[in-house]
Amino acid sequence: MGLLNTIINLKNLVTGGSADVVVDVEPALRGVPFNITVQVLVAGEELQIEGAYLQIQGVEDIEVPHQYIDKQTANESKNSSKKEIIRRHTITSEQKIQIAQQMELEANEAYKWDAVAKLAPNNEPVYKGKHCNHHYRIRAYLDCYGNDPDSGWVDLQIA
Repeated sequence: MGLLNTIINLKNLVTGGSADVVVDVEPALRGVPFNITVQVLVAGEELQIEGAYLQIQGVEDIEVPHQYIDKQTANESKNSSKKEIIRRHTITSEQKIQIAQQMELEANEAYKWDAVAKLAPNNEPVYKGKHCNHHYRIRAYLDCYGNDPDSGWVDLQIA
């Protein structure tokens, strides 16, 4: 069983599977503090972390259709038209909030941290246009050796 445990621990180190991280956020207003809850369930081995963090990003995504004409070549008698979508992704703002200090998390235990965050009033508003969207997202993660376990990005509901 020792070899199997070593393989599992190595897999967790590489994949970030040493803990499950879940972030829960209440709907927010720009410039008004909102509550965030982070829950962590540690896998089968204790986990030494440098800290637990929240990362909040403002993101602008652009998708614009574009049509262009290929110039005529010697082998072709006509010009051909091609369509494509031009995509751009830009981070417009970013916050990092520490919610726990360096500590050792016990194997098979659950941990919960509550935090309060606030988007700066000068951050871009949330909008959804024909070709451009601006939204906010959040993720919680544990800073530890190997691949950091995280919640994945969760869209913030901002009114």
